Amino acid sequence: MSLFQECKDALSADINIIDDKEQSKFILNLLNEFLTSYGTINCNKLMCTDYLNIENVLNSFKDYTYKVYVVADDSDIPIFQTNLKLALENFYDVSALSSKIFIFNENEIFFPLFPNEFIRYGLLNPK
Repeated sequence: MSLFQECKDALSADINIIDDKEQSKFILNLLNEFLTSYGTINCNKLMCTDYLNIENVLNSFKDYTYKVYVVADDSDIPIFQTNLKLALENFYDVSALSSKIFIFNENEIFFPLFPNEFIRYGLLNPK
């Protein structure tokens, strides 16, 4: 069984594989709003908080049932959508997909700081 299949099984209660090219392009453009040209989180555009581990994140977010996209820095892993609660509760399955993984929506992003267990959370600054 592949790592993606394990992740897919862990998120089976709510996972939607994005296979439409236009929708994928929209999602990648959305992701680019958070990133620098080097593929790192642009903390100049975001209010960032670093968490020591996933347990700290889970304790900090109470209302987290909304939809997020997951993009791995690996072209063999499809873009998919799930709810944030499932993504965070199964964070180790999700983050095992690639050394660089992004969990995000229009306003916020979660990004594991590989190779340790730190997780960076970024919230878009109001314009």
